[in-house]
Amino acid sequence: MLSKARVIAKMAHKGQQYGPADYFLFHVENVVRRIYSHPMMTQDAVAVAYLHDVLEDTEVTPEELAILGIPMYVIDCVRVLTKAPGEMYLTYINRVIESGSATALLVKYCDLQENVTQCVAQITGYADPMTRERAASLRKRYLNAMTLIRGEGPESLVAS
Repeated sequence: MLSKARVIAKMAHKGQQYGPADYFLFHVENVVRRIYSHPMMTQDAVAVAYLHDVLEDTEVTPEELAILGIPMYVIDCVRVLTKAPGEMYLTYINRVIESGSATALLVKYCDLQENVTQCVAQITGYADPMTRERAASLRKRYLNAMTLIRGEGPESLVAS
């Protein structure tokens, strides 16, 4: 299942960029590495980490994932992690939390950690003030989301 999930994600994200880098190699693989180093790592969490942005950012559908042999429980977890078009960020994070899925929460938390790391790189590495300001705003949003996932409070996040 892991090799299938990896190949699907690599093909689905082909041509997508994460700043100047390849999205799959620079973002997806880094989230997967974070899962592998986490004490709650499971094979399911690794598969979900590979696929966590496939439904949101590509043309791949849940039905296609099923046809390609991805188990329904993995697909359901990826659905939980898929932010719907127009969905407010706080609503999305609360929906992930309310799912009660330990796998979804672990993958989202590792995804947020990776996003924060990239924001810090942008804040410190860009001369463009607009890029630095946007990265600082996103960093705050991601840190707040991580706090909510840990169950530690604030009541609201920056709206998307």
